[in-house]
Amino acid sequence: IAFLFAMPLKSTQKSQKSDVKMIREKIRTKPFQTNRCLKQLGVFLSSVPMLFVWISMVTVFSLGGSQISLGDDQKNAADLGPKIADPNAKDLSEVEPKIFENVTVIEKLGSQLDLSLKFQTEEGKDVQLSDFLKSGAPLILTLNYFSCGTLCNLQLGGFARSVSQMSDKQRQDLRILTVSFDPTDTPAMAMERKNHFMAMIKSEVKPKWDFLVGTDFNIKKLTSALGFQYNYDPETKQFAHTAAIFFVSPLGMISRYLYGIEFSIRDIRFAWIDASEGKFGTSLERLILRCFHYDASTGKYTTFAMNVVRWSGLATVLILGFALTMLWRKEKQGLTGGLNSAV
Repeated sequence: IAFLFAMPLKSTQKSQKSDVKMIREKIRTKPFQTNRCLKQLGVFLSSVPMLFVWISMVTVFSLGGSQISLGDDQKNAADLGPKIADPNAKDLSEVEPKIFENVTVIEKLGSQLDLSLKFQTEEGKDVQLSDFLKSGAPLILTLNYFSCGTLCNLQLGGFARSVSQMSDKQRQDLRILTVSFDPTDTPAMAMERKNHFMAMIKSEVKPKWDFLVGTDFNIKKLTSALGFQYNYDPETKQFAHTAAIFFVSPLGMISRYLYGIEFSIRDIRFAWIDASEGKFGTSLERLILRCFHYDASTGKYTTFAMNVVRWSGLATVLILGFALTMLWRKEKQGLTGGLNSAV
């Protein structure tokens, strides 16, 4: 309406001026278009709170629904080691409880690994940890031993299935390293395990996944740096250990820990993107990651409510702004049309 009053009228005919004056007087006394617009705006504004709640609920459930929960066993991965025994040896549950003492993972987020530690690949090639970070991509590290017939198989099998379900692009970007903490394991055993788990990935596009063996000195240096504590029982010839995977940044710093024998693709991707410090992953994945928070107590990614509310609030403001703009344009067109027809 203010825009209409400010319009310069160049007509020199008195009849045209009188018609325009009459229309303006009608608008003052009977604002038919304005009342309808304000009524529509009132209905819309009354729905904004419910719209905001709806957006928040949809965001929370859509982003949080893909999380896989395994119950208390996954939250306390240390329990998995004692409960599972090698069928070819004495049951670990029959061993004295002291074998399970201090079997846990002490997280050392942000700690630097010694990248000069030397190991052997499944092909018998001498390598250092730094060789696996030269590409600039983060490293996914698992600690297992190759004569383990239970927990290690369950963990690596679950991890391989998750990797198999990723897209080809996601899979080919991964750099995975499985290091045996049994100094008696050999490159031939590493090759057999590699072939077994790589065959579980049902795609021609495979990740870069190496299996390493090493000396007792280098193994203990690596496990100590990661906070991975385990015990060996000579009687059963088994190790009591936890089930965990570790994410290492391109600079060799410990970034994330995930626990359990099954891993959701979402958690693997988010931990990997976190370890890359934003250098890898799609823009959409990095955006969604802002709505999730890494919970160090559970080793999982959980929905971060505050960020969800912020993004939902931004979406509400954008929708409101768009609706107001459309109503204003419709009102402007109606008034301008009435003026032109009268003129």
